Amino acid sequence: MYIFFLITIVYFKVVSRELHIPFSWSRRGSGFDHLADLCPFIEKLTINGCGLSNRNLQFLTKFEKLKSLSLAWTKIADSTLITIVKNNQDIEKINLLRCKRITRHAVFQTIQVASKLRYMNIVGTKVSSSHVFRFLIHCKRNNPNLTLRTSFGLHILSP
Repeated sequence: MYIFFLITIVYFKVVSRELHIPFSWSRRGSGFDHLADLCPFIEKLTINGCGLSNRNLQFLTKFEKLKSLSLAWTKIADSTLITIVKNNQDIEKINLLRCKRITRHAVFQTIQVASKLRYMNIVGTKVSSSHVFRFLIHCKRNNPNLTLRTSFGLHILSP
């Protein structure tokens, strides 16, 4: 029954190229492994607050056309985020609000790889204040239009 609802959501979102998976539907994980195969066209994906483990979030690495990804309050880890970004180098927006397993390594790799990145929320991650300054210097070179939201404020860079 769960897969039926997932396919129904996919069917109705074909035109808009976006998929929002409600919190209550994303607690289990069954059916997600086929989501990228069923929806290769998805550009905006929101899976906030799901209870899936990092292992169950591996299906996200199969997407290749994402422009916006919101994973607030998930258990995503560095390696999964880096793989997602490498497969979606045109990604423009990433929300990692309260993703407590994300470290400076993943954020730095994301900034390096995603040259079109315009917004990244890293509030509540493991990124410390001492690393934010280094990110800002690197962003100024690689992503001059990036807005970086951190626990220490909103940092808007412009050329």
